[in-house]
Amino acid sequence: MPARTSALSAALVPLALVLGALLVVLGLIVAVAVGPSGRVETVTRVDPPGIALVNDGLTSAASSPVRVQAVADSGGPVFVGTALPDDATAALGDARITTISGIRFLPRSLDVATAGMGQLPRAINADIFGREEIGAPATIDVTPAGMPQTVVVLPGELGSPREEAVDITLTWENAAWFWQGVTATVLGAALLVGGALAQRRRGRPSTPDVEVAS
Repeated sequence: MPARTSALSAALVPLALVLGALLVVLGLIVAVAVGPSGRVETVTRVDPPGIALVNDGLTSAASSPVRVQAVADSGGPVFVGTALPDDATAALGDARITTISGIRFLPRSLDVATAGMGQLPRAINADIFGREEIGAPATIDVTPAGMPQTVVVLPGELGSPREEAVDITLTWENAAWFWQGVTATVLGAALLVGGALAQRRRGRPSTPDVEVAS
């Protein structure tokens, strides 16, 4: 039984060292990336005509709400509204659309693709939008919900769109992310120290018992 226990301990030491190193690296990356505020912000530029979709996979990418802010090059008003994905795609027709479909939080990069060559329909059914905002800039907060939500962005207004470049900023904020990173770093450091001490004890030669002659 002691031999089996010793073999098990010997196998756990490398595992603790590897796991500890991974936790330290990942924890530091998360803590440094989001900072104490837990803020993640990305910006992408949409070339003219400036029509964009922030799809439902992105609006539900985190448990926290995402803030979508759109600024037109001219400083004029921008329309931002939430709709069901199929309704949003149908409403924009064959227009040239830039779709923002995903995010990699740690490098803060977005998955962006552009498709379509047509013109934006002049008549868009406003009833498809659950929430909408027109402003310079236009800002809307989207909370993850049971129903998928796509964000439509276009320069101008529904009845009078313009063609120009638009900068779209996506922001998530959750202070718990920073503390989760700190916790992972501390736990990983504890595993590294414990594993190193255990390995040092195993590598130390044992001292044989000396019998004292009577």
